[in-house]
Amino acid sequence: MLINSYVGLDISSAEIRIIAVRNQNIYYWNSEPLPEGVVKAGVIQDATALGVIISNLFQSRKLPRNRVICSLTGLPFIYRTISMPGKGQQVSNEAILREARREMSLAEDDMYISWKVIELHPEISETDFFVLGVPKSALNLLLNSLSQANIKPYMIDIKPLALARAASMQDATIISLERDYFDIILVTGGRVRMIHSVNPSFGSDTKNNIVELMDEFNRVLKSFSRDFPQEKLDMESPILISGELLLKEEILKLLQDISGRQVALLKPVINTSSKIAAEYYGAALGLLMKKTLRAAGQAQYRDINLNLLSGTRKKRFKVSTVSVLATAGIVVACFAVVFWLHGIKDNEDLRVEFLKMESSTTHQKVMDAQKNLKGRNDLKKSLQSQQQQIQGQVAAIQKDEESISNRKIDYTSRIIALTGAIPANGDYSVIRMGSDQIVLEGTVQNTLDVISMNENIEAMTYFKETRIVSLAPWNETGATFNVVITNQPGE
Repeated sequence: MLINSYVGLDISSAEIRIIAVRNQNIYYWNSEPLPEGVVKAGVIQDATALGVIISNLFQSRKLPRNRVICSLTGLPFIYRTISMPGKGQQVSNEAILREARREMSLAEDDMYISWKVIELHPEISETDFFVLGVPKSALNLLLNSLSQANIKPYMIDIKPLALARAASMQDATIISLERDYFDIILVTGGRVRMIHSVNPSFGSDTKNNIVELMDEFNRVLKSFSRDFPQEKLDMESPILISGELLLKEEILKLLQDISGRQVALLKPVINTSSKIAAEYYGAALGLLMKKTLRAAGQAQYRDINLNLLSGTRKKRFKVSTVSVLATAGIVVACFAVVFWLHGIKDNEDLRVEFLKMESSTTHQKVMDAQKNLKGRNDLKKSLQSQQQQIQGQVAAIQKDEESISNRKIDYTSRIIALTGAIPANGDYSVIRMGSDQIVLEGTVQNTLDVISMNENIEAMTYFKETRIVSLAPWNETGATFNVVITNQPGE
């Protein structure tokens, strides 16, 4: 008898939530507390300790380790929806990677990039991809912890997608409330449209953390209206919540009072035992729904079944059939020449061949000399072009300085506004003011804080838009960023 067993593993900074399924039936569920500091805001601080705890949990319950589907609360990520010319599989991996790095201003060496087709447009021969980048340092720590537990994960997902899958609704507002991390997910038309994460600033002060969450939620709604003007969010529908903070009695009322909307517990579409607090295990159930625990209600929701492990594997690019045939032809030709030379017996014929080879060598030397001369001429033209570009840049800088001088604008208010937009846990190192653009460099504790900072800046009247030029992953000193801000015309 074929037995299909899967384990859903949802790791947060406070605990591990686990659900095991055999042949579509849940036979084990539990939560295991984690010592303080093992995981913090989506970054594993002690991979060995986490690995030992997971291993002991699996060993005590004799859980299978070969089909583990995992998520880590707060795992940092950046996502985009990009459109590419071509139909589905016709779009090459190389083209998607190149466009993803351009759209998200990412270096491939710093991020694992994975993607999934979310919609085909055959009428215009285009395909929409959901593309997600995760810092290699953060995901490697998770993989290292699982390896310590002798687990080679079957799939890894981000928690927001797992929660949206658990709800499987055509339209929904979902909020995950963990001890040190909040996730906001907006679903319209059966698709995830917006994902936003918040690292609470007020420690154990629940009320102020919820106020901060609602401020961020309002910013998400503003971004949603701007990016999806054709979509409508049902503001009468309840906010669905999941996570550890549900254990606090006042949380539902507090959310409802501050948001002004009805608040309800997230109820996964699958049937579970009444003994399971499904809203508490929502992410773990959503992970299992990637491969099992299917429900009829999922038809109205178009899932993004992404596997972060695909980004850790080297992408194979297609090799041109024409190139292969041409190479084979060259090899065959070489063998033919070898056999032909071995077949020459007559000394006079050999002399003729040697003379031909000497003539060919001389001709090649002449060709090489001509190429060298052409290369020098090209280098001279390139240097002249670079000189012209530098002169143009100098002129542009002089013009920019003259424009700033003529405008006589007091930039003090802009500097104050920018420093105020930086998260409390961040700092700036450089602010370069220009007539049209401002460059802001600094550090934050979490790469996602940069996205929140950008939204804060764009909401100010002084500025038109912001663009992330570079974003280095989290380390001991934090994450470094470089952001270019465009001033409003006439300001």
